[in-house]
Amino acid sequence: PYDQCIDFERDDDYLVFGGDVWDQGGSDLFVIRQLLSLRKRYPDRVFFVLGNRDLNKMRFCQELTDDQHLGVYFMRGTGKMGDPDLGAMPSLRPTERLQWILKYTMGSPRAFDHRKQELEAERAAAGQYDPVCDEDVVESYRASCDPFTGELAEFLESSCLLLRLGEAAFMHGALPLTQPHLEAADGSLWDDMTFAMPWLERGVTARDVGVETIDDWNAALNDFCRRNVEGFRTQESDGIWARFGGYNLQPKDTQPFGPLMQYGT
Repeated sequence: PYDQCIDFERDDDYLVFGGDVWDQGGSDLFVIRQLLSLRKRYPDRVFFVLGNRDLNKMRFCQELTDDQHLGVYFMRGTGKMGDPDLGAMPSLRPTERLQWILKYTMGSPRAFDHRKQELEAERAAAGQYDPVCDEDVVESYRASCDPFTGELAEFLESSCLLLRLGEAAFMHGALPLTQPHLEAADGSLWDDMTFAMPWLERGVTARDVGVETIDDWNAALNDFCRRNVEGFRTQESDGIWARFGGYNLQPKDTQPFGPLMQYGT
């Protein structure tokens, strides 16, 4: 049972998991279930910070079920399969589509085989030795990324983009600091947090939405995350986010979780 696998050895220990729970090392399902189990038992001592590889899995709920795949916005102009300017992609079976998405748009060429190996290990542990087929891998991704019942949805709902514990702050990746930001800073860089809120409409500043301090920004960042995760879990959306991309480029009233995926991208 997952609730008997890992535990704290000391009463004053904390765990901050820094994100990117899937893709690279295999045993994806085992790891995420372990983490979720530990957090359920120690909600005040276990914290998750989201990474890009956690956020991009929200795409699967649409891209594995839609009849046509219209490509991804970040391949526009390449002339390669997946360039949205080329129109609908060739009709790929779900198994082929999943492998293409993982390899060419998520940088995870081994993830498909890793999942198959994990499913085989699960079956063997249960005394079942029938082979795992490619369709089983697709179904596993659909189930684990299901916005209502999947492990990913539970992980997203239990996570944040910025975690502050005492005087320490944890986030995945880095602030979007560039030389123009540094040169344009009037006084302290932290006086205007607009540069760290890229989802705001053009021309809207952090102060316009009440963000004047680091604590304000922390709250705004995690509220942005929470609202997008809620959008993912309710699935009030239309069309494939990856086709449009951007923060405010997609049609209005669609993709309520698209901005969070853009943030991860």
